[in-house]
Amino acid sequence: MFKRTQLIKRELFYWRKALFEYKKIWAYIYYKYIFSKKILDKNEILERPVNNSDLSVHILTCHFDFKMFFWSLASYYNAFKIYGQLYIHNDGTLSPKEINLIKKFFPSARIIDARTFANDFENKLNQYPVFKSIRARHFNFFSFKKIIDTFLAADNKMCLIFDTDILWFKNPIDIEEQIKLGCPRSLMQKNNTYKFLKDGAEIDQQLTQFNAGIILYARENFDTNILIDFFQQLNENNKKELHFADQTGHVKCLKNLSALPEDKYIIRGSVNENTIAKHYTAPRRPLFYLEGILVVMSSRAISEGSQ
Repeated sequence: MFKRTQLIKRELFYWRKALFEYKKIWAYIYYKYIFSKKILDKNEILERPVNNSDLSVHILTCHFDFKMFFWSLASYYNAFKIYGQLYIHNDGTLSPKEINLIKKFFPSARIIDARTFANDFENKLNQYPVFKSIRARHFNFFSFKKIIDTFLAADNKMCLIFDTDILWFKNPIDIEEQIKLGCPRSLMQKNNTYKFLKDGAEIDQQLTQFNAGIILYARENFDTNILIDFFQQLNENNKKELHFADQTGHVKCLKNLSALPEDKYIIRGSVNENTIAKHYTAPRRPLFYLEGILVVMSSRAISEGSQ
């Protein structure tokens, strides 16, 4: 969780990016602070009925990213044809009004509160003492909630996780084909992974290509023993290691891991006719509003409601 001063600094960084790099500061202000809120004025439910009971879908959110979270999740329901049980992980900063909006638009979602997770899932956490202790020691790092809470909160055979800065533009055939097969392969977005252990050793070079923006796996392919070993090797004095623990942790513990096609699930570059999803990571976050939501709005399913 971020302190107010950190949030202000981060937003000023985005303003500078919008002004000096993208040269669209007024457009950024309009689309982020005015236009993006319109999705919260809609009167219809945005979720779709679960049609695959073996799948759980997880997204972590917070007060600062609330509007972005709504657009990301709405784009998921617009692009996908397979829908699992939705789990929304609240870092503890959502207001009662924001919780009520979630219940209005996603009434069947299960809201997991990070502050009460240790009590709500005590029996499961007690099975993994290393998970329990490292999560408690570094509660303010979202990374441990992302890899631990998503695994323990649901018992479904398959798990899909995506970040709030992901927007979906087209049906993700690669992902849905794996879901139909029961996820024999684990999938992650392609990118460079941050990779250091306590002794300075690097993660296997073959595994440095992955990004944790999108993750799909079958529970049987999630090796808890390897993840425990990984946590025990982390340099807990290194904030960057802690920040990226979910990314490197998933890379280490997921069996049969493959990268999603880089030209379809992009991080850099403009959205085009081949783009299925884009991860608007922090350096490019203003484009979420300057580019991403405009592409999403071009879909009638988002702009006019379900068809």
